[in-house]
Amino acid sequence: MGSYAFTNAQEIRTGGLLPAFSYTKKHNDLWRSNFKWESRQLLYNDIEGQPTERSFEYVLSDFSYIISRKIRLQNTLSAGYLFRLEENRNAHRFIQQFTIVKNYERLRTAHRFVADQTLREENWTYRGRYRITVEWPLQGHTLDNKEWYLKVNNEYLNAFSNQQYELEMRFIPLLGYLTSNNQKIETGFDYRQSFFSPIDRRNLWLAITYYV
Repeated sequence: MGSYAFTNAQEIRTGGLLPAFSYTKKHNDLWRSNFKWESRQLLYNDIEGQPTERSFEYVLSDFSYIISRKIRLQNTLSAGYLFRLEENRNAHRFIQQFTIVKNYERLRTAHRFVADQTLREENWTYRGRYRITVEWPLQGHTLDNKEWYLKVNNEYLNAFSNQQYELEMRFIPLLGYLTSNNQKIETGFDYRQSFFSPIDRRNLWLAITYYV
């Protein structure tokens, strides 16, 4: 049954831009909050080997607010809300997450476990996500101002909606630059591929994020 679903799935290949802006405010030693805006602009869309005629298309914008509390050393518990603005419909997402950060001699790792619930047109989607991030400086053993670094994200996203299960895997290599103690910029590719779905989706985004 699994191989049959893969071979008969509709194929969709998309690509485009993924700009984002992230602002984090530290309230005290334990609490901090984050506001993030992210948007998607489609530059390439191929359905069953037939590219569409439109070369540029707005897809959506996400506005999220997450508040986090540090527990123990560098572990955090977070909860938040995301509003998704699409062309013909909107969505509301409720987020809960737990993050474990570990520092080593020349790199830093982060494990993020997320549960979220999305309401769209009276339909709920429930997701469980795991992401591992590895980050290391390109100059020296620690990251200092005006230095470059590499970051690699690998994420596995499990979604349940209308009694259907879908797995999405994401691989995101990024090049970052620290401009000051409070600001940095990252750019790279965000590749996403779906499994166990009637639609075989493969997306490639050029991601650019500015952090304050």
